[in-house]
Amino acid sequence: MIEDPSRPRAPPKPKVGRRGSGCDDAIGSTQRAVFKTIFTRRWASLHVNHRSIAASAALIGVLTIVAKLFVAGREIAIASRFGTSGLVDSYQLALTITTWLPMMIASVTAVVVVPRLVALRTCPVEYRSFVAELNGTMLLLGLAVAALTLIAAPTAAALMASGENWQTLDLTSTLSQEMAPLAFLTVATAYFSVRLQALQRFAYSITEAVPALAIALFVLLPGELSGSTRLAFGTLIGFLLQALLLGGLTQSEDVSVGGFKVRHRSAEWRPLYRSALLMFAGQIMIALTLPIDQAFAARLGPGAVASLGYANRIIILATSLGGIVLARALLPVLSAAVATGDRELAARHARQWAWLLMGLGALGSAAAFLLSDWAVSLLFERGAFTRADSIAVAAIVRAGALQLPFYFAGLALVQWLAALGRYSTLLLIACVALALKLTMNFLLVPIFGLQGLMIATAAMYALSFAWQYYTARKS
Repeated sequence: MIEDPSRPRAPPKPKVGRRGSGCDDAIGSTQRAVFKTIFTRRWASLHVNHRSIAASAALIGVLTIVAKLFVAGREIAIASRFGTSGLVDSYQLALTITTWLPMMIASVTAVVVVPRLVALRTCPVEYRSFVAELNGTMLLLGLAVAALTLIAAPTAAALMASGENWQTLDLTSTLSQEMAPLAFLTVATAYFSVRLQALQRFAYSITEAVPALAIALFVLLPGELSGSTRLAFGTLIGFLLQALLLGGLTQSEDVSVGGFKVRHRSAEWRPLYRSALLMFAGQIMIALTLPIDQAFAARLGPGAVASLGYANRIIILATSLGGIVLARALLPVLSAAVATGDRELAARHARQWAWLLMGLGALGSAAAFLLSDWAVSLLFERGAFTRADSIAVAAIVRAGALQLPFYFAGLALVQWLAALGRYSTLLLIACVALALKLTMNFLLVPIFGLQGLMIATAAMYALSFAWQYYTARKS
């Protein structure tokens, strides 16, 4: 039969295979294309600041999560070998003594120096001169802090471990002096991190896995080394390796590490002095919460500091992850917006991120309530760490989860205030928040024990967020 060419042909029937029809495949491809188009358009419609922050946060988040997995491994190793013994109490207290002041200096340096380095990138000559002077300043500061830590360690140990037995007190003092070089290494790693953050070179985040890996290896190393030697040597070697890695990254990513000058002739120093002083005072107020909580815990009996420390490690896995990711991503972008005169825009973006982060923090808090028992058991319940220890630590973690929404929301607003140079406002907020924290500690610890410390921390962050948001709305 001859086919009439003028007659329209019927469309071919789709072939049916085991995975569905060709029509289904076409529909699926169309849906994926539509979704991709919507996502692309939505992403393109975002302000460039939001895109920059989101992209940076995603990269930092992935690298930091990998690093935190090593931190979790370190805690698992310590819990498995030492449980909630007095040695862990002493190590936690010694770690606080040797890193408390350096970590405070690190926070101040990041918040104060990053905006100045971002603004100076357009002036290469001034940038190199300021960096050389900054190098010399941080070197001398790190050495001075290490010497101060060595001298003051016995006194600090006596103050913080006064509620412990004499063996724990003596070991805390010994460990603090042995780990005194950690103060210098902490300042060095923080400074190199600040240099890389200002450049928005965020690959350095992965180096935070190095100290955790070194500590875990020393703890699990076979041999006759004492527990205190394993913890002290592992900590020092780990932070030394991290400092060397960060120095190499700075050398390759920046114009160079730079020279060393101890004089302060750059015009940047005059405003920097006042900013650093105000921010340093504010950081003292916030940083005091950790030793204050440990001092309250030490009076609740043996093992209380260790239990609080394990619970804090889980909470800090969340808060430090958020703090690292968001502060590092937000501060350079908001600083650049302020430097170009877009202050109102920076404030609006900070408020938008604050509400988004509060929602994410609420989800994190709910997850912590539901999964705390499972998480503590998975991470720590082995060896000397018993089921009773897991139940006690999980209860502290649930109370600590209350702080997450306010902590995360406040992160965005703190970066905006720092980019704007409102350090006096940050200091005032920190002073009032610490006063509230102390008051709540005295009221809640006799009733709720270690959980009361966590509830007081949540109240402190709630007050801080409310004040910061009010300031952002009125500016």
